[in-house]
Amino acid sequence: MVVSCVRNGCHRMHGRTCADGAVGRPGGNSAKLNAQFRLTTTTADRSDIVTAGDVVVIHKPGLVMFSGTAVPSTNNYKGGVISQGFGTVLIMTNPNTVQRAFVPQEKCWVIGITVQKDGVVSAFSAIPITATAITGT
Repeated sequence: MVVSCVRNGCHRMHGRTCADGAVGRPGGNSAKLNAQFRLTTTTADRSDIVTAGDVVVIHKPGLVMFSGTAVPSTNNYKGGVISQGFGTVLIMTNPNTVQRAFVPQEKCWVIGITVQKDGVVSAFSAIPITATAITGT
């Protein structure tokens, strides 16, 4: 599993088993996946949490998130490994990009889930103690 949901002390596992049936049927299946999570609402600039939703625990290494970029990082999950898309790799090389690689057992909020023809896009947000928001997909 990639992430597990933590709600009222109960851990629910999410990952390939949740999304497999939805892939290839865009639109209506997004609502079903979004119903499995209470989505977090952020401010328009994603610098703060407006309404806290479900917290998920990351189980795989390699998830990268950015802060202060026009586009969120793109992380891909395939074959049990999280890797970054081409654009994300380019942005990561900029020494001025505020970025962080997450490690297993770190937590973040789910801010959206969208079903596409060839996969499922999950959007996450993390507000660290330093109050600098970092986001990614």
